[in-house]
This record gives sequence, C-alpha cells and structure tokens, in this order.
Amino acid sequence: MALRGKDNAEKIWNFFLDERFSIYGIAALMGNLFAESGLDPKNLQNSCEKRLNYTDTEYTTAVDNGTYKNFAYDGAGYGLPQFTFPSRKEAFYKYAKDVGKSIGDLETQLLFMVKEMKKDFKSVYSALKTASDVKTASDLVLKKYEAPKDQSDAVKRKRAEYGQEYFNRFSGAGEKKGEINMSIMVGSARIDERGNASGGAAGDQKQTSATNDLTGEVSMQKMYSHSKGWYILRPKSAAHAVKMADLMKAACNNANIGYDQGNRLGVVQHGIMTAVKTECDCSSLVREVVKEATGKDPGNFTTANEAASLEATGLFESKRSYVSQSATPVYDGDVLVTKAKGHTVIVVSGNARKAASGSSSAPAPSVSTAKIESAKGFDKTLAGAYKTIGSLYLRAGAGKGKPELVVMPNNTTVRNYGYYTLVDGTKWLYVQTTIKGVTYTGFCSSNTKYLAKQ
Repeated sequence: MALRGKDNAEKIWNFFLDERFSIYGIAALMGNLFAESGLDPKNLQNSCEKRLNYTDTEYTTAVDNGTYKNFAYDGAGYGLPQFTFPSRKEAFYKYAKDVGKSIGDLETQLLFMVKEMKKDFKSVYSALKTASDVKTASDLVLKKYEAPKDQSDAVKRKRAEYGQEYFNRFSGAGEKKGEINMSIMVGSARIDERGNASGGAAGDQKQTSATNDLTGEVSMQKMYSHSKGWYILRPKSAAHAVKMADLMKAACNNANIGYDQGNRLGVVQHGIMTAVKTECDCSSLVREVVKEATGKDPGNFTTANEAASLEATGLFESKRSYVSQSATPVYDGDVLVTKAKGHTVIVVSGNARKAASGSSSAPAPSVSTAKIESAKGFDKTLAGAYKTIGSLYLRAGAGKGKPELVVMPNNTTVRNYGYYTLVDGTKWLYVQTTIKGVTYTGFCSSNTKYLAKQ
C-alpha cells in the first residue's frame, strides 16, 4: 500500500492507524522511534559512523548494492527502530531483499516492524493495539521492543514527551492533560483479543470494567481524528440520540459482546443486553444500536455504505464532515463513520444533546469552518506556552492570507508543541488556545511583536 502523508511522521501515523493500532500506542511508538532515529529510515547509529567510515546514505547504498557485507554483524543500529542485534538485522535484511526494496525504504521498515512484532514481540503488538495512555505504552516500547542500555526515569520521561507531541499533532489533542476534543468519548467494536479481525473466542476476552470499559474488544475511548476523515450522522430525534449513546455504553460494558468480522451478525441476533457470548464488528454494532434505540432496522451495511444506509432510514440528518469540536461539534448519540471504508463509532458522552438548545441540530458555530492545515516543520526548542501582545488572529493556515478562525485578545495564552510552518522567513506556530471555553487549533505568527514566550 502507498504511504499517505506530507512527511515521515504523518506517513508513519497513518500507516499504524491503518494497522488498527490505538492512537495512544502509535504516539508512544513514534516517540521512541524519534528518540532512536529522528524518524529517518536511513539513519545509521551516529556513534558508529566514524568507526565504519560511512554516512547514512553511503551505508544504505553499500548494503543495498552488496559492497558492504557485514550489515548483520557490525553492531551498528540502523533504521527507524535502530535494528542492532544480529538476528534482527539479518531478518530485516532478508525481508528487504525478498520484497526487492532498499533497506532504507520507509514502508519496507514499517511492514517488517509489524511482521516482527506479531512474531517476536507479541505482548508489545497487543498492547499498542489497545493502549489507552501514551506514557504506559511508551515505557513498554522502551523496555520490551527498543531495550536500550539507558532505561532511566529521565529517558522514559523524554520518550513519553516525544510521544505526547505526536499525539497532540495528529489526534486533534486538546490543551488540557493531552485530552482530545475535551471530554468527548466514543464507543465502538475495535479489534479481537489477539489484535486480529476474526477468529477469536466469542465474547470480550479483554474487558477490565463492567461500568466504564476502555480496554476491551468492544470499548470506549477518547474521540480522535481519523486519517480517513469522519462523517457525522446525527439522529433527528434527541430522544433517539440519548438512547443510542446509552446503548453503545451498555454494549461496551457487556463482556458477552466481542469482536469478530466472521461472526459479525451475532449481536443483531442476540441484542445489546445479551447474556449469550456473541460477536460483532463496528458496523453491525452500530446497526443494532440504531435498531434498538429507534425500533427501525437500518439493514445490513458496512462502513463503505453506512452513511447512505443511515440517511435512507429518514432518522438521521444529512451527513456532514467533521472538522473540529469548535467548528463542527459532535453530540452524544452522533454516529461517526469514516469517509472511506474503515471504522465507525458512536459518541457516548461529553456533550449532551441539551447543549443544542432543544433543537435536533447543533447551533451554527460562530467560527470559521475552514480546514486546518498541517504543520510542515518541527523544532523542539519552539515548544512551550506563549502570550499574545495585543490582539492577534488565529488562522487556519500559515500566512496572513489564510482564513481567520478567531481574534485572540491581548494576553491570551497559546501552547505550541514544536510544530510550525515557515512562510517568507517567519515561523508560523501551530498552536492551541482556549477562549471563552472553546478550544481552538490553528496558526499564529511567531513575530516577537505579537507573541512572547513564557
């Protein structure tokens, strides 16, 4: 498959999203990979360059063309995770040759990492699929997958901080404790107990709570931005929305409902409150929730045609694209489905429908609905809190000509995690700020006439 993204970081994030890794697990893994190689797949361990008399590019070329023959046994770390042990380097080299790719090819390394985890690091693979916080997952990757000599608390803390930066960049993270979209929680059928799409035992083998399960095959998690984008399908009836949120919570907390695409209609046969161990997948679970909440079965659909199927019932408003919680807020009971075949969830808590002032629809936001651009650069020294000097526009992209999101009053605090875009010699910082209870993400100029670092 072709990697998607503007830079290595975005490509790696999207790759592991497609592999159904938890967003916390992806961030944790990326933080460790950044510490090891700076996310450069051709990175030769810096301390070995002088000994081997090769630059990153020269080493990669020499191994690829066969002029350097000691790749597996030279004791030098290489690539994203810095493969070092002879057995791992030998296995990776063989894999690259078998698929006809350079050892420095990013996608080849990512595919091999997944293959290697499934075979030799099963506990790490499973944990990254279901991780619910960056720090715990980061520590596990450090100890069980990377295993550097220095595993001190300081190293753990730094790698987790790197991971949190990627989490904030790609998941739509809010300013508060790394949470995304404030306290919005979604529920869905996610993956089976082995990290696979089918073939597991009936029922949820991973559930840890009967009241607020965040780790199971069918469970809740903080809302996140999907790489394929979300469509919002909002129930026209607020009463239906409340029931749908409650039923999805009940499904997530019912240990008798597990994940298996091969037996996905089990939940439709047995129901949300089933006492019989059964299975579902993400779309069949949404179908059953809608059926029980409204009394109308929307029929058998997948994520590829879910939006059209739900609209056809007459129970939902026309689909709309999700941009951000400030621009296109979601409410409890909303169905989110990817714009291309992928995944679907239901919002279970965090923004009750009563917030819509009794209307079946959310009120129109007072901010721009312009799509927020991605940052193009990263500099750790930029990270930190800043205060505005006078009023300053927050924009959807870098540059004075980009759409205005909001006017930030004098002395407004904004937070940057190191990401920026350079325009005409000026770094435009990718920041987050909260104004009158609304969290915004966008760009502002780093010119010291307008912004002061704290």
